[in-house]
Amino acid sequence: VGLIVWEAQAIYLEGPPIEELAAVPSTRVRSVILAVPILGCAMFGHMNISQIYAELQPKAKAQAPLIAMVSCLGVVLLYMAVGCVGYAAFGSGATADVVAQIAARRGEGGLVIVIQSLLASFIVLKLPFLILPLRSVSLAILDPSADSNALPFQKHLGLTFVLFACVYVAAMVLPDLGKVLEVLGAVSVIPLTFIVPARLSWALETPRPVGRCLLLATVGLLASLLSAVAAFAS
Repeated sequence: VGLIVWEAQAIYLEGPPIEELAAVPSTRVRSVILAVPILGCAMFGHMNISQIYAELQPKAKAQAPLIAMVSCLGVVLLYMAVGCVGYAAFGSGATADVVAQIAARRGEGGLVIVIQSLLASFIVLKLPFLILPLRSVSLAILDPSADSNALPFQKHLGLTFVLFACVYVAAMVLPDLGKVLEVLGAVSVIPLTFIVPARLSWALETPRPVGRCLLLATVGLLASLLSAVAAFAS
């Protein structure tokens, strides 16, 4: 992130965007609504956090809420930093891939190659955190009596390959993957990241955090409804 900020501010200092591409204080309501599932998934959609929490020592579990809060605040600051320097450098011509724009503007120099390498390593290294929980859930659905720890390596490998194949086929075959993701964000991601945690907290915590649960569930219901309307209306 630091390298992206450095390169983007260097582009801005070379000369801000022309007036026709200058960033303007204009926001489409539909875009903001459709961004809620993305932000919700990025901040709260971590299916492996329950296992991580279960493995913590008892004295460390008390600090888990503070760690989660600090992590979320840090991520928000990183998102804001990249977004601000991206719009400062490219104005309204900024696209979803600011790294590609930096490479196109600055060329494939040393820093750009480092940025691309770090981004590629992040994508590769985060896959186990996504695939391993998904594989465990898939195994529990296919064979509830199976012990994932005792499963032979060949079956682990085969199931992992099948999951990757399903993701690849979905990405290649669906006529409008973006639209599908918009709908899934409204009907699946938001309930899983807002409503389900509220229900779990309602059932498990003592004393019951009534206000927090109701607030979280209400926000989830409204966001899910508005996201669904925005997705289907377009």
